[in-house]
Amino acid sequence: MLALAPVVHTKEIKSWAFNIPARLQGFLEWFTDVIGYHEIFARNDLWTIFGNVYCRDGAWTQRFCDIPFGLSGGFNRPGLNTTLLPITFTHFPGGSSTKQLLHYTQVLNSDVFRQYDHGILQNIQKYGQETPPLYFLNRTTAPVAIFWAGNDWLTSQRDIDVLHKALPNVIHYYKVPDELFNHFDFLLSFTAQKHIYPNFLQVIEKHERDKHSKTKRNKD
Repeated sequence: MLALAPVVHTKEIKSWAFNIPARLQGFLEWFTDVIGYHEIFARNDLWTIFGNVYCRDGAWTQRFCDIPFGLSGGFNRPGLNTTLLPITFTHFPGGSSTKQLLHYTQVLNSDVFRQYDHGILQNIQKYGQETPPLYFLNRTTAPVAIFWAGNDWLTSQRDIDVLHKALPNVIHYYKVPDELFNHFDFLLSFTAQKHIYPNFLQVIEKHERDKHSKTKRNKD
């Protein structure tokens, strides 16, 4: 498994997009339940129009187009491929379940990686216990390569280290040397070709060689 900017523990995240909802968790759970609203940031053609008009090369407004990404995952204007912004906004945001957002806020507030907390009564009905079951990362059998960045607002070195210690089979651990590299730069930055892809391919190639060697030894 190649884990790019993995978000599991969120004790020290700086993301406004998640810290603010986390502070309003109780209200959001009540509000979404009362109004029956189950989707946020639904796909909308207005975002495509916005990207094509205001985020294209040559538009003076393009300088503001990284704000939605920055407030979520960190800012890195020098590394941002601005030419891709109109294309990016044809896919971003892609829509999400309100329950997924609430699950993030629960994990953020509790700093416990576990299943969705429905409340005591529903937890008993669904899980057979008052609290949600934990996700046992120490039972992970797949080899995992961790790639992370120091300017990722959705995680931190402390959170990555906790994840690293919990996983029993980490075969590669790599921090991007660019201190401005953030959560979305794994996809959007033109420097990803320099910082990520060669390392990424080396991990895949080594895993394939080791797998081939193991298969050959078993046959012999």
